[in-house]
Amino acid sequence: MNRRRDRRKRYTIVGHPFWMAPEMMHRDKYDERVDIYSFGIILLEIIGSVNADPDVLKRNRDFSVDKKYFFDTYVDRSCPEVFWRIAFLCTELNPDMRYD
Repeated sequence: MNRRRDRRKRYTIVGHPFWMAPEMMHRDKYDERVDIYSFGIILLEIIGSVNADPDVLKRNRDFSVDKKYFFDTYVDRSCPEVFWRIAFLCTELNPDMRYD
């Protein structure tokens, strides 16, 4: 049995929505992987030199990052591929697929 699933709880929501993981926005149970998501948002801010504001760092209706828009708009050839790939892994909609 996966111990991580046992730790998923519904906590008080604290923080700013620009950096919150989709499961928090949906008020689902969550665990420490919400921090991985927030870290990924920070990486995207650095890569794109943009603010996490959803009007700039576009989100989908499910609160996930619009990765195609981000890549097409903000990733240039000077950005190492591994850097944006890690950011995309950290911001996966499914917490089980996040890089950790």
